[in-house]
Amino acid sequence: MTNRITYTNAYWAATARRLPTWALEEELRQRCRIQDEHPRVVLPGLVVDPIQNLVVWRGEEHVIGGRKMQVLYEIARAVARGVRGVTCAWLAATVWRGYAETAVANARVVVHELKKVLPGLVVSKRRLEVVYCLALDDQTEAVA
Repeated sequence: MTNRITYTNAYWAATARRLPTWALEEELRQRCRIQDEHPRVVLPGLVVDPIQNLVVWRGEEHVIGGRKMQVLYEIARAVARGVRGVTCAWLAATVWRGYAETAVANARVVVHELKKVLPGLVVSKRRLEVVYCLALDDQTEAVA
């Protein structure tokens, strides 16, 4: 017989009560329990809707879920804010909520899988680090 510690709901409720409200709200927001007012990102030729796991690119609808959707959504949000490109380290810190070598490696793998699903949308540029950009319809080339 193994000695396993079992935590009751009362234990977790007491733990949650000790946390500050802002920490709980941030955690729930990260887990998509609290939705932004307009979570959908609309860019020229691209619509990313994380609630429906739907990407509309060049008039075609694609259903994408999991980490691929989270990564594409964060890249699209960054481009909508005016950021020209994002790095693996930034994706690891944003999507995986921490910078570690494994998170950076996971970000690279997920971007590679995303490129297979939507060929031509995510473009890699070599700088000091690899920068991921979106090839949007209103531009002759991807955002550099």
